Amino acid sequence: MNSLIKPLGFLVLIVLLLSGLTSISTNSPGLAPEPTSDTPENDYSEWDNSTPTTSEFNISVKEGDNEEPVIRKSSGDSKPNEVVEVEPVMPVANFTAVPRSGVAPLNVTFKDLSSNAIEFSWDVDGVVGEDYNVSELFHNYDEAGTYNISLTVKNGDGNDTKTFVDYIIVILSEPEPVRTVEVMPVADFIANVTKGTAPLAVKFTDNSSNATNISWDVDGVVGEDSNASEFVYVYENVGTYNVSLTATNENGTDTKFMAEHVEVDSPEKTQEIPEFPTIAIPVLSILGFMFLLQRRK
Repeated sequence: MNSLIKPLGFLVLIVLLLSGLTSISTNSPGLAPEPTSDTPENDYSEWDNSTPTTSEFNISVKEGDNEEPVIRKSSGDSKPNEVVEVEPVMPVANFTAVPRSGVAPLNVTFKDLSSNAIEFSWDVDGVVGEDYNVSELFHNYDEAGTYNISLTVKNGDGNDTKTFVDYIIVILSEPEPVRTVEVMPVADFIANVTKGTAPLAVKFTDNSSNATNISWDVDGVVGEDSNASEFVYVYENVGTYNVSLTATNENGTDTKFMAEHVEVDSPEKTQEIPEFPTIAIPVLSILGFMFLLQRRK
């Protein structure tokens, strides 16, 4: 029995080895499978010398703060390593606020007016440091004072800052309105002489109060003769003259008018007959003496 098993074992081993080698040679990657009638025949000859249509972009950023990004494009349709320069778009900071002044507590609305910005940083409380990072905000000021406001904006190409000095003004309470009393001018004047013979020189002096400007009319003809506080006027012609002074300030005017205030006579009028007492004394003396003589008789 043992003599029969050993030859059968060797036979089975040889069959297994031969079947394994046959399967390996049939599926070898070096041999192309034979086409069958069920497999369609495809013609790939048109792809043999074709040019790739896909494009490859290489983006490189140079080191350094002032360097600009560069995009390199290469494809089968264009020149290799073609460089396309991209201009940076810098942000520009700007903003507004309403209201800008008032009584504490004051609620102020800040609104961003920047361009090309994607990040925001506000400093609104007078203390260095970021207070808000939104485009629009409300801030309440509880303490009186003046406040500097700044906004810094950023994007991928850089940043920009806008600062307004003393932009917000906060007071504790409304100041009391200043009540001003309107002080009116009061016109007044004097003259050193008001009567005499021609030519008569008269000195006029202003005695007005609360006046900033004055105007004299002393010659009887309508119109200003002087605006000085003191002056001398000479009357050449005989007559009586009205005199007026107008005093003015920012609140109004006042006029003092004196009719026939100055009287000018001719020189001949000074040779007058003696007054009554001068003539009466000698006449009475003579009459008294004659009366005494009559009594003695």
